[in-house]
Amino acid sequence: MVDTPLSDAQSKPEMTRLQRWWDSDFMYSFRHAPVAMVSFFVVELLVPAAILAPLIATYNPTEYSYVRWALANWPEQMALIVFLGLVLAIAFIVYLTAVLRGIGSFGVALLVALIGALIWVLYDFGWLDLRDPSANTWIALVAVSFVLAVGMYWGIAWRRLSGQVEVDDDEA
Repeated sequence: MVDTPLSDAQSKPEMTRLQRWWDSDFMYSFRHAPVAMVSFFVVELLVPAAILAPLIATYNPTEYSYVRWALANWPEQMALIVFLGLVLAIAFIVYLTAVLRGIGSFGVALLVALIGALIWVLYDFGWLDLRDPSANTWIALVAVSFVLAVGMYWGIAWRRLSGQVEVDDDEA
């Protein structure tokens, strides 16, 4: 009896999509570039922090927020409180302008409706208790942060999904 060697197709099991992605040139280059890996993880930490920071810094149920600090220190540090309040107001105006240009008021309304429906489902299944005002504040902060994040990212996502190279509002 003669043993015949198996062909390459018969000897190797078919790779899954995740295995093909992991073995791609891009991922090989990424895995072997320490600066790229560190940069990726830094970005993964900073992006959510940057999205949540203005909201959480402005008001949250803990004692560490702009509103509580301003109320406690108004007579002594009025100039600093007004200055930082204006900085926060400018940040919110930039955020809201980007969100309204990204998804529009109808998109904001749809996202708010989606988040409201999700909260309703979680409450209906008993997974969420809405009797705690502190928890409700955190839920609202995360919901508003989600709307802001989607609104700011939508332009980038749309370009990738549609293949559009440039986004211009100029009508020449």
